[in-house]
Amino acid sequence: MGDVDRLRSEPPWWQPWRRRSEKRSGLALLTVPLVVVFGAAALGNALAPALVDDQPELLLALNATTRHLLLTSTSVDVVPWVLLGLGRRLLEDPFLYFIGRWHGDDALAWVERKAGGGRWLDLVRRRFRLLGYPLVALAPGGVVCLLAGASGMGPVAFVTLNVVGTLVTLAALRRFGEEAAAPIDAVVAFAGEHVIPLTALTVALTAAWLWRRRGTERLTPGAEPTAVTSGDGRAALATGRGATAGAPAPPAASRALPRRRRRARR
Repeated sequence: MGDVDRLRSEPPWWQPWRRRSEKRSGLALLTVPLVVVFGAAALGNALAPALVDDQPELLLALNATTRHLLLTSTSVDVVPWVLLGLGRRLLEDPFLYFIGRWHGDDALAWVERKAGGGRWLDLVRRRFRLLGYPLVALAPGGVVCLLAGASGMGPVAFVTLNVVGTLVTLAALRRFGEEAAAPIDAVVAFAGEHVIPLTALTVALTAAWLWRRRGTERLTPGAEPTAVTSGDGRAALATGRGATAGAPAPPAASRALPRRRRRARR
């Protein structure tokens, strides 16, 4: 049975549920790898002092931040350093891009709510067709990747800009690491000499950061952006199925109330 025949054979009330289920399944396929990547990044941050001296390649594989790239630039050969840095920094970007491409409204509403609806985000959203290409090349963070997908940027353009921009960033970091080799080696040696207290400190800091983020709300597929007014009167977007607090009741509910009153009078 083809898709058209299947849709015709389904009762009308079932089709919205099926679409919502398919949307949830597609979002799960994209968010599960992001959770794994997020866990690896947290582990890399927590164990950085223990790994930077003894296993720098593993540190880059877990989390290739700018700090970790600089600290490993003098101890890892250029080819594996570039490959690990490039692969790890690009790992989550395609998933974020396709979340924005397939769930644009929900994703952007969630981002705007978590970012507080700041002027920078509003400006980037309005001007993304103009600013999108340099942003993807120079600063392909999570918000930028979501906006790239939601704005309709083609996958080929996104991947090309992302790869070229990341390679340029790696080249600049490698060059800086070579020029600052002496202080970088001193920092790595200090971490190796005080690995236990430094690792305990970074584990505690990472745990505290994760604890602060424990209440972060998840993006709910199929949820419609709901207008919420902040304390200073500015309108922000929130994602939710419920009615906005303070909003007027739906017409059906307002019509049902007089009927109940008439029945009570009788």
